[in-house]
Amino acid sequence: MTPGESASLGNADRVADDIHNMLDHGYRRDGETSGGAPSGGMHVYVRETSAPDKSTILRVELSGEMDLNTAGQLEDTLAAWGSSSGLVVIDLNGLSFIGSAGLRALLTCQQSVAAAGGNFVLLAAASHRVVRRPLELTGLDKLLTIIAAGDGFDGNRSPM
Repeated sequence: MTPGESASLGNADRVADDIHNMLDHGYRRDGETSGGAPSGGMHVYVRETSAPDKSTILRVELSGEMDLNTAGQLEDTLAAWGSSSGLVVIDLNGLSFIGSAGLRALLTCQQSVAAAGGNFVLLAAASHRVVRRPLELTGLDKLLTIIAAGDGFDGNRSPM
């Protein structure tokens, strides 16, 4: 799916089903990458599984602060797990701050995943203004696919 692609293009239902399966089923491989100090920093937790069609689903959960000092962790994490031609889901609900370097990292990662033929989706609750507001102010909410999973997304409807 390309940035800004609408649900009417047919791929959104598959993405919704993949995300539903990812959120509700077990994973084959888990691992935590570089953390961060309790007084700041960002924690990155990665889970990988397979969708029913055998494509890869990579979920990256972020918590803490995504700023100039930590934004590179996301790019490093995706590079360490290899290029994904499947679905990459970045869960932003655990972030307490996202700066311009974090926004740039999200866009860079989306471009890398798209170049590999994969789909890139952000999970951010509509009520999570710490993350949503910077995305809206910069216009990235129009370029990136964002799903409000914490606001009732159940996988039975199009998330976009």
